[in-house]
Amino acid sequence: MLIGPGLGLTSAAVLGRRNNYLPETQALLTRMTVQPTVQRAKLYDDLIRLLKSASVWAKLDALWLFAAHDTQAALLNLKGSSYGSVPVNSPAFTIDRGYQGNGTSSYLDTGWSFSSRSRDDAAMGFWARPSGAAAMVDAGDSANGIIYVAASGSTTGHRINAGSTFAGAATSTSGHFISSRTGPLATDNPLYINGVVKFAQSNPSVQPATSNVYFGRGGGGPYYSARPFAAGHVGAGLNALDVTALYAAISTYMTAVGAQ
Repeated sequence: MLIGPGLGLTSAAVLGRRNNYLPETQALLTRMTVQPTVQRAKLYDDLIRLLKSASVWAKLDALWLFAAHDTQAALLNLKGSSYGSVPVNSPAFTIDRGYQGNGTSSYLDTGWSFSSRSRDDAAMGFWARPSGAAAMVDAGDSANGIIYVAASGSTTGHRINAGSTFAGAATSTSGHFISSRTGPLATDNPLYINGVVKFAQSNPSVQPATSNVYFGRGGGGPYYSARPFAAGHVGAGLNALDVTALYAAISTYMTAVGAQ
């Protein structure tokens, strides 16, 4: 059964059950202005538990579940009070679906930069919902880190701390996209789509840019995207096992709220 914004027990019930949740979940709920239902609070707790058990939680600097019950909760970083996303030029929000830019000026500013990580140890990813959005830079900084999702029959490109964009054939235009760099070599920056490696890259790492990472904007144009984002994350480089665990955890949440 899908968990809608008005279903489930009251916020008072959520508060009464906080001792059943992990400390990280309790801290997250404390930062929410509008409390979620008990069912949704449990989804947050289950997701955090899965990521901690897979040793992925510690590798994330920020994780945003934009497909939330209200805008304030959607912009929170599940990891802590830092890096709360900021809407710029009014991207559209839909309950349980997330944020979507207009393709010309609106986006989300994460406040996080690849320069906060080693040039050889960083990752960025997002959960994109189905749409007719054209191939464009969907997320990234202003220089050396971007992801763009293929239009139908086209290619998907990405780079993390690399001097040029790498593209390859990809069949998915929605779902979970991750560009991860785990070393300095040309082969250390694969693209994952829905937990599976699609193609590796061919450039070694370069010095990371100091500009913030955005969802709905990226590259030196700057370029903007109208792709709808249900989640996003940044942090340390992720290996194949990490990516599999992260995909499974986020997918479970998205299925429950109907944001697949």
